[in-house]
Amino acid sequence: MRLLPHESGFVVFRSGASVKANLDNFHRIRPLLNVEGAWEVAFDPRWGGPRSVSFDRLEDWTKRPEDGIRYYSGKAIYRIKFRADDNGKDRSLLLSLGNVCNIAAARLNGRDLGVAWCAPWRLALPEGVLNARGNELEITVANLWWNRLVRDSSLPEAERLTWIPGKYPFTGNEQLQPAGLLGPVRIYMRNAD
Repeated sequence: MRLLPHESGFVVFRSGASVKANLDNFHRIRPLLNVEGAWEVAFDPRWGGPRSVSFDRLEDWTKRPEDGIRYYSGKAIYRIKFRADDNGKDRSLLLSLGNVCNIAAARLNGRDLGVAWCAPWRLALPEGVLNARGNELEITVANLWWNRLVRDSSLPEAERLTWIPGKYPFTGNEQLQPAGLLGPVRIYMRNAD
C-alpha cells in the first residue's frame, strides 16, 4: 500500500473472502506539467484586500508587503491561463494544488472541479476538460479569520472590519497564520508506470 503524507485509505477485511493478488488499488501518479506564470488574484475590497493584483509566483499572503493582503481573511480568486499541448488527451488526470491554506474550489475552462479541503489537495480532471491551448484555471481560496482579527486588534474601533462580542483577544503582535494558494500547482497523470 502506497500513501503520500496525510493521505488515507480504507482497508476492509471480510470473513471468507478470497485473496486476489497483484491488484493495484492505489493510483500511481507522475507529474505531467507545472502550471506556472503570473497569477491574477482578486480579493474582496470590503474586507481590506485589493480588487486585483498580480502574483509573479504563488506565495503566502502573510509574506506580502501590502497590509491589505498580509492581514486579509476571506476568499480570493486566483486566475491563470496556460498551455498543455497534447499532454492530457485520453489520460486520467489530476489537478494538484500543492499546499492550500485553508480550503480551495477549482474550475478549469469553466468546468467545476470541486473542493479540496485537506491534503493532498488534489482534484480529478474530467475527460476532455484540459485543452492543448488556451486553458483557463480559476482557484478560489478561503482562509481563516485569525489574520484579520490580529490586524483589527491593533486598530481603533472605527477602523476595524470585524466585530466580536467583548474585548478583542489579541494584542496585534501575534504570529499570522499562513494563507492562500501556496502551490506548486501541477497536473498529474494517474496510473503512470
